[in-house]
Amino acid sequence: MNRNTPKTILIYTLYALGAVFLLAALVGMIATGINAGTAFTFFVSAILLLFAFFYEKLQLALRIGILSLLTLGILFAAFLPIYGSIDTVDHQEDAVIVLGAGLNGEEPSKALAFRLDAAYDYAMKNPSAIIVVSGGQGKNEVIPESLAMKRYLLKKGIAEERIIEENKSTSTKENLAFSKAILDETLGNDYRTVIITNDYHILRAESLAKKAGFSQISHTSGRTPLSIFIPCTLRECAAVIYYFLF
Repeated sequence: MNRNTPKTILIYTLYALGAVFLLAALVGMIATGINAGTAFTFFVSAILLLFAFFYEKLQLALRIGILSLLTLGILFAAFLPIYGSIDTVDHQEDAVIVLGAGLNGEEPSKALAFRLDAAYDYAMKNPSAIIVVSGGQGKNEVIPESLAMKRYLLKKGIAEERIIEENKSTSTKENLAFSKAILDETLGNDYRTVIITNDYHILRAESLAKKAGFSQISHTSGRTPLSIFIPCTLRECAAVIYYFLF
């Protein structure tokens, strides 16, 4: 096989991508254990490696179809964190909702800490905004996420009277629905809200916020730890597609 042909370069590229996704799955598994994100990353890695291995044996139409799907998938996966990293806040909003994530014992996970750091940065620029920390207690968690989030912000110097806990939710949908009920009771019906989560998660969170009844929403994001970036983004791709289809 000529090592300089476009076909050979493509095959080696597929092998390289498969190896990258395999490494990302292994690193993610070490960081967070086996979950939907790491499992999906292993699956994508296997597809890439198998496609590379059998590439020359496949019919042209099938090659084009698989390549098209892979290209669209990679572009969509790249789009989600790019979209989420573009802030739309003007620091005149009335309230902030920080969406929960996992805990390490009683401390926020690294991903959640980045969300809270983004909330802190926003709160410093808009001292009149109240902050809803939203997250219930998961099966393997010793305290509600909202309590760990509140403690984290208090340690950073945010005044306690600015922080409101929402400690019943178990999903993004519930995060936003339950937080809206709290804000409606606290601020009435006419207020502006900032959604804060990790960059890859912003698109679906905003869509769910609109479905929950928020009419004036903007967003700012915390970055995603590199160790879980690919698994989280791939899992979110599947979640977004499922959400918009069903």
